Amino acid sequence: MAMKKKALQGIRVLDASTVIAGPTIGMLLGDFGADVIKIEHPRGDVLRETGHQKNGVGLWFKMANRNKRCITMNFSTSEGAELLKKMIKTTDVLIENFRTSTMEKWGLGWDILKIINPRLVMVRVTGFGQTGPYKMRPGFGTVAEAFSGFSNVTGEKNGPPTLPNFGLADGIAASYGTFATMFALYYRDVQGGKGQFIDLSIYEPIFQLLGPQPMAYDQLGIIQERMGNRSLNNAPRNTYQTLDKHWVAISTNSPSIVRRVLTLCGGEDVANDPRFQTPAGRVEFIEEVDGVVANWILQHNLIEVLEKFEDDKVLIKEISEAYEVLSDGSKRNAYDQFGHDGVDPSSFGGGGSQGFNDIFGDIFGDIFGGGDPFGRRQRSNKGSDLQYSMTISLEDAVRGVTEKIAITCLDTCSSCGGTGAEEHSKLMTCDACGGTGQVRMQQGFFSVAQTCRKCGGSGQIISHPCKTCGGQGRVEKRKTLSVKIPAGVDTGDRIRLSGEGEAGLNGGPSGDLFVQIKVLPHDVFERDGKHLYCEAPISFIDATLGGEIQIPTLDGKVKIKIPEGTQTGKLFRLRGKGISPIRGGSTGDLLCRAVIETPQNLSKDQKQLLKEFQASISDDSRQNPLRDEWFSKVKSFFDTSN
Repeated sequence: MAMKKKALQGIRVLDASTVIAGPTIGMLLGDFGADVIKIEHPRGDVLRETGHQKNGVGLWFKMANRNKRCITMNFSTSEGAELLKKMIKTTDVLIENFRTSTMEKWGLGWDILKIINPRLVMVRVTGFGQTGPYKMRPGFGTVAEAFSGFSNVTGEKNGPPTLPNFGLADGIAASYGTFATMFALYYRDVQGGKGQFIDLSIYEPIFQLLGPQPMAYDQLGIIQERMGNRSLNNAPRNTYQTLDKHWVAISTNSPSIVRRVLTLCGGEDVANDPRFQTPAGRVEFIEEVDGVVANWILQHNLIEVLEKFEDDKVLIKEISEAYEVLSDGSKRNAYDQFGHDGVDPSSFGGGGSQGFNDIFGDIFGDIFGGGDPFGRRQRSNKGSDLQYSMTISLEDAVRGVTEKIAITCLDTCSSCGGTGAEEHSKLMTCDACGGTGQVRMQQGFFSVAQTCRKCGGSGQIISHPCKTCGGQGRVEKRKTLSVKIPAGVDTGDRIRLSGEGEAGLNGGPSGDLFVQIKVLPHDVFERDGKHLYCEAPISFIDATLGGEIQIPTLDGKVKIKIPEGTQTGKLFRLRGKGISPIRGGSTGDLLCRAVIETPQNLSKDQKQLLKEFQASISDDSRQNPLRDEWFSKVKSFFDTSN
C-alpha cells in the first residue's frame, strides 16, 4: 500500500531559532511533513537544559524539536555564514530569532538572502519586531505577556497581576508565525509570487488576542480590571467546585443556555428574575448569579453535574490537568509511538493532501459550508463521530479489562464499496456545475460559490444507483467491537477507536467512536484520583486498649495495628494499595478511616460496669483530653460573649 503524501512534503525548512517561539513554528511545519533542519550553535540550544529532564534529555527540547534533523553551525564565522548561503539556495523557509540587526552584521540579512534565493520565506522572531523604538531590546514571552497588558487583566480581583506558568505568548506567536508562513508559501506557489519576509514580534499576537480592550480604553476611557475567572460580557462564566472536590468550567453564550443553567440551579423563579434577563444585568448582579450556580454544583458529585448539564444541552467541562489530555489508553499509546499523526491521522491536511490547495481548501471549506473560494471540487466528507457510554466496575477500572460492545451505525455499502453506483456503471460529469461541485451566484458586488444541489458537491452523477444502498454509499449495520480498557481509567475518561464511527460520504474516511467511561460506585471503596478511601468499624475495646484488625484492599486483606486510644476519624494509610494512574506516576494509597463503634443492646450488668468505669475516670483530665478541651473553649466563648 502506497504511503499517503503529507501536506508539506517537499518543503525544506531551516530552523536556526532557539528556545520556544521559533522552534515551535518549525515543529508545526514538521508535523505536517516539512523537512525541518534544526541548526544549533555548537554550544547547544538552552532549551536542552530547561524544564523536566529524562535520562539527561530535556523534554521541552524534545517536544519543540520533534520531526527535525539536527546539525550545528556558527553563523558568526565566515565558514558558517558561507555554508548557510549554500543551504539557502535549496531552502523554502528560514526561521531565526537573533536580536535585530545581528543577521545583517554577519552578512546574512534579508537583502542578501533574497538575492541568493528569490523564493525564500524568512521568518524573523523578536520580542518587539524589526522596526520601532524597542527593536533593539531583547524580548521573551514573559516580557510580552507583561508588555501587552495580558498580565494586568489576569488574576483575582484586588490581587496582583499574574503570569502564566507556561510559554503562552511564545505559543501564540508561533501559531501566528505558522499562519504567516503558510500564507507566504501559498502566495509564492499558488499565486506565482516571490518569497516573503515575515517580521514577527512576540508581543503583538497576544496583544491582538486581548480583543476590544485597547479600543475600549481609546474610545471610552475604560480600563479592564482583574476579575478572576469571570467575564465582563456575561454571567455565569466561572469555575465551580463539585461535592467530590472536582472542578468544572461553565460558559454561557446565549440567552437560552443562560435560562437552562439558572432553571437547573435555581428554579424558574431565578430564571425569570428581571435582573438576570440581560448580560449586563447578570454582570451587575454577578455575585448572586454565581452564587446560585456555585451552591447547586457544590451539592452534587462530578458525574451528576456533567449528566444534568449535558441533559440540558449546556456546555460544561471538567477542568483537567495537562497530563489528563492523553487520558485514554489508545490515544496515549498512539501518541507515544507516532506523535501527532498517531493521535489524529486525519487532522489538518489529512495525510493525503496534495499541496497547498488542499490545506486552504480545508480551512475555507469549513467557513463557506463546503465550498472553496478557488473553485475546486468539494472533497469527500468524513463520517460522523459516535459516542458509546460504557459502565464498568471499580475493579475493572483499576485492573483494566477488554469488553465487547455492539453498535448500530452507517457503514460502507459492501455492494458498491461506498461509491453509490452499481457495479460497472459509469459516473457522469454533472451538467449543472460542469464537474466542479459548485455553482456561482452573483449577489451585488459579490460572487458567492454554493454547493451544487444536483450532485451534492461531488461533481458527478450516478447513472445507475446501487440497489443495496440506493446510491448513498452507506447502509445501516450492527457491528461488534472489542474495546480494551486500560488499567487506571476513571469516570469521564474517553477511549477513541479510530475509524469505527460512521462511514464517510463520497468515499470519505470513517469517523471515530468515542467510548465514554463511567465507573460504578463501590460498596467498600471510594475513589479520589489515584487514592482509595474506606471506613473500618473498630470496637470500643480495641480503640481503647489497642488491637489488630483486617483491612480490605483490591489485592486481598491486610492486617493493621490499632494503637491504644484510637479516635474516630483517624486515617490509616496503606501505601501503594491504591490505583496506578493511567497517565503514569506512582501508585496511590489506600486510606482507611477509623469509625469507633459504640456498643448496643447492653445487659444490665454491662451497663453497671460501664457506669463504674465512667466514675473512675471522670475526674482524670488525662482520660478525656478532647472533651475537656472542648468544654474549655465553650466556656471561654460564653465568657467573652457576656
